[in-house]
Amino acid sequence: EIRGAGVAGAIVAAAGAAAPGARALLLDALTDRRERAAMPGLLMAIGDADGGGRQAAIRGLTRLGGPDELNVLVDELLKASGDDRKALEQAVVSVCGANRGKERATPLLLARFSAADDDARDALLPLLARLGDPQTMRVIDGMIADPTQRRRGLEALAKWPDATVADRLLGLLAEAKD
Repeated sequence: EIRGAGVAGAIVAAAGAAAPGARALLLDALTDRRERAAMPGLLMAIGDADGGGRQAAIRGLTRLGGPDELNVLVDELLKASGDDRKALEQAVVSVCGANRGKERATPLLLARFSAADDDARDALLPLLARLGDPQTMRVIDGMIADPTQRRRGLEALAKWPDATVADRLLGLLAEAKD
């Protein structure tokens, strides 16, 4: 709750030098204060071996991250598993759907998807679908039209964030032969 010149910098410096448990608390405090000065520390801590520090960094990036942090989030997501993966998925969705610069973030995520291998595409496609973006719909349409990608396209369409695709899904179901 302390305000004033130099307070955020002092907390950032303390977080950088702190033991893992204390670092997590300080990163959470910076996130609660919505301190953009915390971004370098959050980006560094996202790769921490310490789960508490890593989770604090993910929480911070979920709330404060923007398009500039998207590549780091995606890189970590593609390496992660379990709770970290779920938290990173939420962070990517927040950066692309709710945070500052979201209009720049989704095209960046689409570019990563387009350049990715099949395993990375499998990880990124559900996130794109959850955003409900018109550009994503074009990608999904292309997948549905391709017999080799149809299943993945249908799975993505089923994750759409609202009911605007319900009639389309029902139509696709009615014409399905498998």
